[in-house]
Amino acid sequence: MKFVALCFLILGACAKSNYADSGGDASDKNAACFVHSRECVSFTWEKMPTEVQAGDILLKFFLLNAADRTQVLADPQGKIALSLVMPGMAHGSSDITVVREDTGIFRASGLFFSMHGAWELHVQLKNGDVVSDEAIIPLHF
Repeated sequence: MKFVALCFLILGACAKSNYADSGGDASDKNAACFVHSRECVSFTWEKMPTEVQAGDILLKFFLLNAADRTQVLADPQGKIALSLVMPGMAHGSSDITVVREDTGIFRASGLFFSMHGAWELHVQLKNGDVVSDEAIIPLHF
């Protein structure tokens, strides 16, 4: 019986914290959590890209409330850099502009897909020129 109680105590101590970790608890498909911090990011399309015109997104950076798991908006720790990457194809997007709108809310413009298929939105937090953290959100265009 003591062995069972000890196992329960050990396993309980290793349980996931109340905040999102690198595994994330960003339940929506347009969200992900950063690898090295408790921060998460989600996005919504403001203007969908076309084959000839770039699109815009609204980014929301947040922590998960420890009490009820609601999202608490928070500015990210570092400068934001975005890129679109098509894994395995060496395609990407450049010149994405990011502007802060409010606490935890940023608008990104200039997202352009060079072809249809599976893409990833790489959201990087930088300390100067060094990437300090990254979240990757899978996309399909």
